[in-house]
Amino acid sequence: MSSKEIIQNALKLSPQEKLLIVDSILQSLDEPDKNLETIWAEESAKRLKAFREGKIKGIPYDELDFV
Repeated sequence: MSSKEIIQNALKLSPQEKLLIVDSILQSLDEPDKNLETIWAEESAKRLKAFREGKIKGIPYDELDFV
């Protein structure tokens, strides 16, 4: 079944059924990638090592430009 067909069928549902589907989809999007924590831990370790070795420099907080 294509996305278009799924949407067409979903639009025929009652408001309560639509809400159930939307809520289920949103909850599935909120689930973090199980590998994300590992990926960030590895990346932060690489950045810390590079900083300590002088390969990269930090930026003082008062020089950060927040948008």
